[in-house]
Amino acid sequence: MADGEEKGAAKNLQPTIIELTGINEKEQLQQEQIELRNKEDTNIRKYEIKNKTDLARPTDSFQILFKNMNEPAVLVDEKKRILDSNLAFSRISSYEKEELLGKKITSLLKKGQIITKNNGIKDFEASKVQIGLSSLYLFTDKNERETRFRLANELNALESNMEDIVLKIRKDGKIIYMNPNFRNLFETAKEGNNVKEYIKINKIGVKLKSAVEGNRIELSEGNMTISEGEQTRNCPINVKIIPVKDEFILIIKNQMERLDLNK
Repeated sequence: MADGEEKGAAKNLQPTIIELTGINEKEQLQQEQIELRNKEDTNIRKYEIKNKTDLARPTDSFQILFKNMNEPAVLVDEKKRILDSNLAFSRISSYEKEELLGKKITSLLKKGQIITKNNGIKDFEASKVQIGLSSLYLFTDKNERETRFRLANELNALESNMEDIVLKIRKDGKIIYMNPNFRNLFETAKEGNNVKEYIKINKIGVKLKSAVEGNRIELSEGNMTISEGEQTRNCPINVKIIPVKDEFILIIKNQMERLDLNK
């Protein structure tokens, strides 16, 4: 081929090479942009995963609180699988912690009550608290909760009836708390003494037993002898007996004072 023909052929090919080169550069730029976006997406996903993991992982202070709670408690993941449980929950469910891990919390609950390892039913009420991606289930003894609720109501009522006598006693009748009103009436009274030394309550033994077995407030009557200077007088009383676990709160109303006010 003559030199002129070779140059002409090369000249004719030149636009094609430039065009092809332009396409390659464009594709390369697009590829670099895609790789950059993928890298950014990967970093974002890593950041999200790290933060989700941090949210799902309880702090050390939470773990200390969780392990030492008096109330039964269970920690579950977003799929309701048990991640951890405390000793209080093992006591009421009869499950060891290792037996609970991975179980669905729903398999242990029936209408809010706990199904024990031996297929028994514990009358506990469940409440759920969200902690990051995890959930904390707390269980409250319904009977105890009702007793506390009644007690709270009684204590609130006392704010408007501060003239009443309030005592806290054990099953054997020994006083473990007395309010100032009782101390004012019986200056020699001491914690540890039996309530019978100061107050006579009709059928007190029967009433205490009935309050515990029925988990209810019992009412009774009686009397107490109080000193007024050199004189003494016998005062009729009304007694409200509130059971609180193995102890009792006595709210005692002096009926003599009410009679005096009504004269």
